Amino acid sequence: MMRKNLMIAFLSIIAMGCSKESELSELESIQLDKNSLTLQIGATYQFKVTSKSENAQQSDYIWSTNNPNILSITDDGAVKALSVGEAKVIVKTGDSKYTDTCSVVVSPIYVESFTLSYPSTELEVNQTMILSATYTPSDATYKDLLFESSDTTVATVKDSIVTAKAAGNTTIKATTIDGSNITRSFNLVVKEVPLTINATSISLVSTKTFSLVVSPNTDGCTYESENSYIASVSSNGLITAKIVGKTIIHVKNTNKNLDATCEVTVTPQYELFREPYFGFGATPATIKAYEKRVLASETTTTLMYTGENSYLTAVLYLFENSANTGSSCLVPTVYSSLLGSFIGERYVYIGTTSDDLIMYLSIDSKTSVVLGLYSIYYWMVIFVPNTTDTKLSSPQSYSIILKKIAPIAKSMKVQMPVR
Repeated sequence: MMRKNLMIAFLSIIAMGCSKESELSELESIQLDKNSLTLQIGATYQFKVTSKSENAQQSDYIWSTNNPNILSITDDGAVKALSVGEAKVIVKTGDSKYTDTCSVVVSPIYVESFTLSYPSTELEVNQTMILSATYTPSDATYKDLLFESSDTTVATVKDSIVTAKAAGNTTIKATTIDGSNITRSFNLVVKEVPLTINATSISLVSTKTFSLVVSPNTDGCTYESENSYIASVSSNGLITAKIVGKTIIHVKNTNKNLDATCEVTVTPQYELFREPYFGFGATPATIKAYEKRVLASETTTTLMYTGENSYLTAVLYLFENSANTGSSCLVPTVYSSLLGSFIGERYVYIGTTSDDLIMYLSIDSKTSVVLGLYSIYYWMVIFVPNTTDTKLSSPQSYSIILKKIAPIAKSMKVQMPVR
């Protein structure tokens, strides 16, 4: 009995298999619901198959693609776009007797908009900067940009790197390459490299020198001192300290429209003695308050002080109507050389008179200085206000100054010529 039951079951299974093959073999055709399809990268689509067999199931078909790099396909006909391109989806019956295909075009995810970022809108010649961008949507397929410069003599751009070439203006433009043709741009200003010097302020002892070094180079540079009496500058930037004071050295490059400055302070080498009070018109009381030296004698028209060291024997102030009209210092002739350097680094030499008086003028043209021999033992250095039209740029007129110093010379018992 058991053997009979097993035999019946086996025959039933065979009969069911024959029925399946019979149904599939009765298919006259199969047809996909789409024969052409466009998908963006990452998108999926579920294919459907129609046939004349009512019993045919989706799982009864064999699915494939002719380019698995572009498309993937599951056993039940779900396709996914992998990369840009074109491929076919192929469906077959189990016995490969019937087939159908669908051409699938995979398109990129296009850029809808983007923001171009740049560190600055200004560069100096030979500087570079890197451009960057953010995209919408963030998963856009092609995120490369095509860069252009409207004037490549001013700046070039390659692989997102902008390189400044020469002073000027140019427009940097970026365009998407995925066919969306979206552009962004900005104006770039390229400037010359600023002219720099190795010092913007220096202090020099009189007669000493200092060389200005210009970066990046000295091509086309010129040098000028605002007051060449205080410090001069050569055509190659060598500064020479002269008269005690301050001046500005200008370093210019007209070709590049650049200007740099260096403030020069000239200090003295020699400190023989403290110079007299130069507040011409001051009262005796004002001068007494200024002077720290010992008062040797006093009259209604003079104040005489002894020198504070061996370089200075005496200082005389002369007054008229209680107003200072000038002063004089008596210096031993043994210090002639030092005295010449002392006066020469503080005042501008004007000339020597026929009477062997050596004439100087202050930088501000307010004080005239006259050196004359008191005797073979002493120099007399006279300081008087310069009330003439004499300037450092014009010849010295001595006559008025000589008339002014005559009372001082007389007070020191020295006969000075009056013209």
